[in-house]
Amino acid sequence: PARSLKNDLATSSFDTLRDLLGRALATERPATLWGQASELQDDSWDLALTAKGLLDTARLLDGRYHLVMTNVPYLGSSRQHADLKRHCEANYGDAKHDLANVFVERCLELVLSKAGLVQVVMPQNWLFLARYEAQRTELLKTRQWLLLAKLGAGAFETIGGEVVNVILLTLAKSSPSAASKISTIDASSTRTSLAKAQSLKDGGLVEISQAAQLKNPGCRVLLSEFDASTGNLGMVAESLRGVVNGDNEKWLKNWWELGELTSRWRYIQQAVKETSQFAGRSEVIDWSTHGDGMLRPGHGNSTLGRPGVAVSRMQGLYCTFYCGELYDQNTAVLCPRDPRLVPALWTFANSNEFREAIKQLDTKVGVTPATFLEIAFDKARWESEAQESFPSGVPGPFSNAPTQW
Repeated sequence: PARSLKNDLATSSFDTLRDLLGRALATERPATLWGQASELQDDSWDLALTAKGLLDTARLLDGRYHLVMTNVPYLGSSRQHADLKRHCEANYGDAKHDLANVFVERCLELVLSKAGLVQVVMPQNWLFLARYEAQRTELLKTRQWLLLAKLGAGAFETIGGEVVNVILLTLAKSSPSAASKISTIDASSTRTSLAKAQSLKDGGLVEISQAAQLKNPGCRVLLSEFDASTGNLGMVAESLRGVVNGDNEKWLKNWWELGELTSRWRYIQQAVKETSQFAGRSEVIDWSTHGDGMLRPGHGNSTLGRPGVAVSRMQGLYCTFYCGELYDQNTAVLCPRDPRLVPALWTFANSNEFREAIKQLDTKVGVTPATFLEIAFDKARWESEAQESFPSGVPGPFSNAPTQW
């Protein structure tokens, strides 16, 4: 409210207007108790009460507090009303992608300059998603993070059938120092709200360096130390988004539905539901328009025609060898710049370390292709291990399953 205050009666100080309304209400309304006519009719009386309530609200929103604590509302920008979306974009550019993040910034405005604290319950995906990098960077540089507790899914007893991964976050308005630590606790592995509550009471706090978070890929906030001293996957490989056709029923068919595969059809690699050397090859895509009419056909994808490893982006991160065909949006292709690294990438992608590395950076259901390139990759080690598994190199494409082209 203070942003639009002016020196006139309509937007005068809240206290001035509130006192004027209070005197008017006290003078006019009691007359009706004795059956006498009131100068304020019922509609006017209701409007006056509403005005008084709005002024009380505005006064509260213009105040400054030692502590602001709330479970913020969650609403992505794509679902926001146009007026709300415009307001968020104009006033909270870095946080505009979700109302929850806008509320964090708004709550910080409500606290005192140095002594104020903000404590919120909010979704955890902003800790690692790329579109929130600017907000993460700014908050890590300018606000002291005191406590970060990951609750994960199942934190709310009243929400059934939904997966809402949330965190508890305490921020101080004061600026951090180089030695500032964030106290963290991870209760995300427990499944019920009661178990999570007990974990918060009994679990040990782990301190992490706030300044070190700025050195993580994309300034992601990680509860454990990120070590990329041996280099990351992006130094040796590419991973680009696959074909987003927008209408599977229109563009895709099982290969055996067609009498013959004419030049109209192209093979398409799809995400696999379990790790297998050659799988996810049951469908073909109508390429008669060369992708025109699809949402994002991926023209100019430099990984096409090159060997690599296809990883399912959803939970499980199952793998299959990639042989250069078109691939769908649910598949992340790890395509090495040097094709001789394919065995090493396969060996790494099938290790527990690979899954733990991804989980450390991104706990979203669908991992983005760019995230794979940010995980640490010890090239020499995985080349050595691959030599034991594939002494004669990667096998040629083969499957005895009749569903596979």
